[in-house]
Amino acid sequence: MHCHATGSKVQNASAVFGISSSGKNAEANIAELFSSRLPVSHVLPDCAILLHGEPADTLYQIVSGTVRCCTFSEDGVRQIFRFATAGDYLGFTDFETWHFTAEAVDHVILRAIPRRRAEGAIARDPSLQLGLREMMCRELAARERHMFMLAYMPAEDRLRRFLCGFAARRGAAGFTVLPMPRRDIADHIGLTVETVSRAFSSLKRKGEIEMRGCDRFRIVVEQSLLAA
Repeated sequence: MHCHATGSKVQNASAVFGISSSGKNAEANIAELFSSRLPVSHVLPDCAILLHGEPADTLYQIVSGTVRCCTFSEDGVRQIFRFATAGDYLGFTDFETWHFTAEAVDHVILRAIPRRRAEGAIARDPSLQLGLREMMCRELAARERHMFMLAYMPAEDRLRRFLCGFAARRGAAGFTVLPMPRRDIADHIGLTVETVSRAFSSLKRKGEIEMRGCDRFRIVVEQSLLAA
């Protein structure tokens, strides 16, 4: 079910090929598609932005908030392959229908443009083509690293890598807020909720992280060491 707060209506669609905008040049190029004059849409927590199987007719820029991008197995097992945050994009795909689902983790604000308009602009502008290519290459590399983590890393290392990466993307000093519940983290790093909780306790006991409540953490050990 789609449910939105006040603001322009977010079109029904489904899963997403999320693109990260961490590269400055690529971000500047692709961001040109999403004018600040475009109206924004508000999506309430746990409501769908894109749904698997619906027409892939819209591209989105996340203005604020966190989006979980996920897929489901035939027996209903969920895999969250990415948490998209402010500055990221949703909807770049060659498919006619969405093959993933994207849902708001917290209050999400979006800008949206029709896919055909964006594709027309990209076709005419080599700088947009370059930006899109760079972003897709980074996203594919991130997917490869995620697959390696799921295949080979023990539980504690998976959580350590996730927390380090999430804190680095937030970029703020001090404590980082985790907007997602433990179930989302478990479905992202391929563990049970119980194993995630034990991994949190272990990292805290070893002095690698500091916690304030269950949703705020601070990396104590140097982040470059945690990511190694």
